Amino acid sequence: MITQMPCSMRLAVEHAREVSEHPKLIEVHLYTSLENPSPKEVEMPDDTESYRRQRVAEINSEPGSREALEAQYGQVWNTQELGQDFEVRGFMAPYVVVRRRSDGVKGSLEFQHQPRFYFGFSPHEG
Repeated sequence: MITQMPCSMRLAVEHAREVSEHPKLIEVHLYTSLENPSPKEVEMPDDTESYRRQRVAEINSEPGSREALEAQYGQVWNTQELGQDFEVRGFMAPYVVVRRRSDGVKGSLEFQHQPRFYFGFSPHEG
């Protein structure tokens, strides 16, 4: 859950949320990168990368079956089910920022790569 993540991870989720709500910022950055691809302009610091890499390794070292993930995290979604229940707003593995279609609540999920399952929905505060 986001409230239990280290401060740097909450910032990554906030950054993913901010970027997803301002797609023009991404377009401008990509356009600038293509026009003038100097490392100073393309490089974006990510203070959460080491934490996220660690979490990706933990999740994917022994990928869980759907049943095992449900026992640990509650409701689990495959990719098709995710699209039915949520609008994906952005992601920074192993986290995805979503808006729940049923009530518009924004939040985050974790995901494992293979088999691809999403789990641990945590609503964002505010």
